Amino acid sequence: MWAARIIFIPLSINLTERLWKYSKNALQAYYEKKGKFKSKIKEFFEEDVKDKLIKLELKTFIGTAFQIISG
Repeated sequence: MWAARIIFIPLSINLTERLWKYSKNALQAYYEKKGKFKSKIKEFFEEDVKDKLIKLELKTFIGTAFQIISG
């Protein structure tokens, strides 16, 4: 027998949408190769977001509930 399970997601989806919108604007460029585009996205989320200016912009753009979690 199959049953649906409802899972509560504690983070606001709006935060995720705002982060995606910010990253889309930051990465707005034409990339000839898919690999270059993928590496730029990875670089943005792993390196660029550590920059103090970008952190400040993200807090302003997304809100004060946003926190970068180091992995």
